[in-house]
Amino acid sequence: MQLDDTNPQNSFLNTTRKERKRVQVYLVSGIRLVGSIESFDAFVVMLSTPGGMQTIYKRAISTIQLDTGTRPPGGGGGARPPGAGPRTPGSGPRPPRVSSEGNAQAPLVVTRKRRAMAPGGSDE
Repeated sequence: MQLDDTNPQNSFLNTTRKERKRVQVYLVSGIRLVGSIESFDAFVVMLSTPGGMQTIYKRAISTIQLDTGTRPPGGGGGARPPGAGPRTPGSGPRPPRVSSEGNAQAPLVVTRKRRAMAPGGSDE
């Protein structure tokens, strides 16, 4: 299947791919990926990142823009200033979990049981 070069999406992706420009890809989940586009088709974008090659479904992409080299406001990370208050969800990476002996622990995994559905359906 030949991609339509008159489509602005394909034109942008092809230009950034040919010129090997760095792009920021924002996913619908809020994750930001930075890298260069290696290839793309009607369904996926192949992004070369410092961590390796990433295959991203287009339906999971919210925004693609050229990398400006700056972090978005509130993007998280870095040291928190004194008196900044407690961490809130999305305020940046958390420090690694450490046991009382000082050893790093494995990530905490939380599983939740699904709620039982009421008999007779949910149209009440």
